[in-house]
Amino acid sequence: MLERFVLSVLRQFIRSGQLIVTTPSGRQVRLGAADSGPAAEITIHDRATMRRLVTQPDLEFGEAYMDGRLTPGAGGLESLMDLIMTNSNVWSRHWAGRITLGFGNLLAVFRHLNRPGRSRRNVAHHYDLTDELFDTFLDPWRQYSCGYFHRAEDTLETAQITKLARIAAKLDLQDGHRVFDIGCGWGGLARALAMCREDVSVRGITLSERQLAHARLAATRAGLSESLDFQLLDYRHQTGRFDRVVSIGMLEHVGPRNYSTYFDRVANLLAPGGVALIHTIAVHRHASPVNR
Repeated sequence: MLERFVLSVLRQFIRSGQLIVTTPSGRQVRLGAADSGPAAEITIHDRATMRRLVTQPDLEFGEAYMDGRLTPGAGGLESLMDLIMTNSNVWSRHWAGRITLGFGNLLAVFRHLNRPGRSRRNVAHHYDLTDELFDTFLDPWRQYSCGYFHRAEDTLETAQITKLARIAAKLDLQDGHRVFDIGCGWGGLARALAMCREDVSVRGITLSERQLAHARLAATRAGLSESLDFQLLDYRHQTGRFDRVVSIGMLEHVGPRNYSTYFDRVANLLAPGGVALIHTIAVHRHASPVNR
């Protein structure tokens, strides 16, 4: 019963081309017409995947493939993606697509609340992975955001060093400045800033235990333990005042609904006349007569 229902719905999605589906029961069904567009084959290995292909096909095709619950046949993944993209507009007009998208919009309010506990779980999901994984694609400074390439022949390491230098220049660091790094990651930026001027101290915070451990170890190895202070802390819980606040590649974790809270917190943490650099935007907070 489930297989017949799912196949009847999937058939409505295939307006151009043909999809040959092998179901969990071993049944093979052809959806669409071979001479009307691209052709692909898939094998669905369990009933739960069949159900989700109807309720959220825009996500389930990719996730089921990564999990091994759906495997392409002749033509491989490329032909399957060709078929899906050719028929992608059909999903948004189908009743299942409209219901799923509408339900997702209703839940978006709750997904974007991003309370401290949820923030920590989200960060752990992305960053509390093995050091060996990140070593395969990050530079020695462990910079997770894009580098700055002056020339096509620049290496990733060179581009990241150039980026660090540009950030330091925009912050206009002076001797003795106190710096707050929100979302410090593995501590590469904090280490670089601590070496730019005399007696610069940097407080870096992260919600990833693995990043924290790496940042502290790297600071010790660089002989900067007295200048660098890394903590497992949510930015909403930080207190005090800093001459400079910097946050690179952090806004995607904050979410648009929390921007006001985020920027208010940054403003409150800045000392009078301090400078904040958030991603690629420099924000100056001028001292008022009251602050003086």
